[in-house]
Amino acid sequence: MNTQRTIVYNQRRKVLDGEDITGNIETMISETIETSVNAGFADLKVISTRLELSEVVSPLEALFLSKREIVIPEGGFERDELEELLLEKATSAYKAREEEFGCAPGTDIPIMRELERVIMLRVVDEFWMDHIDAMESLRDSVRLRAYAQTNPVDEYKREGFDMFEEMIGGIKEEVVRRVFTVRIRKDESLQRRGVAKDFRASAQNVGGDVSARRQPVKKGQKIGRNDPCPCGKKRPNGLPAKYKDCCGRNA
Repeated sequence: MNTQRTIVYNQRRKVLDGEDITGNIETMISETIETSVNAGFADLKVISTRLELSEVVSPLEALFLSKREIVIPEGGFERDELEELLLEKATSAYKAREEEFGCAPGTDIPIMRELERVIMLRVVDEFWMDHIDAMESLRDSVRLRAYAQTNPVDEYKREGFDMFEEMIGGIKEEVVRRVFTVRIRKDESLQRRGVAKDFRASAQNVGGDVSARRQPVKKGQKIGRNDPCPCGKKRPNGLPAKYKDCCGRNA
């Protein structure tokens, strides 16, 4: 937990210090596209049909692509060719959003720079708080692994690492989704606000309105990104397909 906390807080400190994180956002966009392309090309060398192409582009159409914007060329798409085209489309759409938002009043700094920091802070805080709760639950439950003649400490480290990797992947996907879909009001200046608010204090400040407090979210059993897919699909080598590469790639 100390190692994970150091990684997360270092990232937050860069954002709070006002560093330009555009490069981080671009990397996240590239990795999101790469993940989607790899999932679509799981058992293929060339994509030549609309159905095969939809497996790749459908998660991206809600971000920066319009319906049927990508046309399959004669001979189909190879992996690198499609990935390069999608990255070009994403870069163009991102620049268009930056031009649409313009610059902060009285400055030549694009509003998108501040928006990137606000989104990054909010998403990291949301996922990190959920991760802390999950790690506490893991710590409480891992003690029972000793009855199965396994070392609880080793199990805690292994599962904690997998959960942290899953959290990082979730942060990247959510940041990319928000930077392409967020809307801002043109008639109001953009202000930086705290993203880790005390909802209980907020409720008291508005006259004790209990409905303003955050309510607990009931979650069912969660399938890890690297767990075997429950649909039972197999990879070419005979091993079970991972959830993130099968039914969970659009989750």
